[in-house]
Amino acid sequence: MDRLLDALTPLASLLARNRDPSTVSASVACALSSGNPGQVDETLRRYFGADAPCATAALATAGITEANDIDRRIRLAQAEVLALEIQQTRRLAPCLVMTVPDFLRQAWTEHLRELPAADWPRETLPAMLDIAAQAEKELLLAAPFFDVEHARALASRVARLTAAGGQVLVVTQGTSMQPNAASLRLLRDGARDPVRVQVWSWPGPTLGVHFKAVVADRQYGYLGSANLTSHGALHHAEAGVIVHGSLALQLDRWIRKVAAQPIDHQTLA
Repeated sequence: MDRLLDALTPLASLLARNRDPSTVSASVACALSSGNPGQVDETLRRYFGADAPCATAALATAGITEANDIDRRIRLAQAEVLALEIQQTRRLAPCLVMTVPDFLRQAWTEHLRELPAADWPRETLPAMLDIAAQAEKELLLAAPFFDVEHARALASRVARLTAAGGQVLVVTQGTSMQPNAASLRLLRDGARDPVRVQVWSWPGPTLGVHFKAVVADRQYGYLGSANLTSHGALHHAEAGVIVHGSLALQLDRWIRKVAAQPIDHQTLA
């Protein structure tokens, strides 16, 4: 039994990072049953993002890749049950989040080998996108710097949320800076209702606020060193944490208090 759990844990840990492990498990089963490698790769990228190569390895470790259809579905179901247990036991536990540039990839691989799969840190971009996807009512985006690449990655989440009547609040440094202004316009232009994307900003480079955060519904958030830029999410060595529950609520409340201070706020033209 322990050997089976060891084999399934890497896959279960990845499934547990998704909001609905059951849907992911069923989609992976269908893709594998198709016998089409391209469909399998597309499914793994859709649900696991930058973690897709880890998911490929985890499927092999669980003996799923080469199993017949019946055994494959049994093992996926077992991994799904384990994923739900992991979600339940870790729901309120902080999780480390890292940006791993190319020159640190080997060190990252070695680091993961030293940890139980259930304790693996997340990578920054998929973690941020996953948090944004959780939002049903409110999404808070806070960072001194944005860029268009990161805004494009967030745009579909913003569009979905605003179409459902949700609100997005962006807290950032001066919108007169071209990368920030272009990124924020992209988010607003992509929103089904641009009025639902509110920007609180200050002029000039002396904002004095350096936190970077993404918080969904005041219950699920990222806090760390990575700006909402492609460099912060993909190319710099960055570190942060995912927080849940009361910690996420405190983080959201504090950022809103900071943003509401009586400073000359800018608006996005």
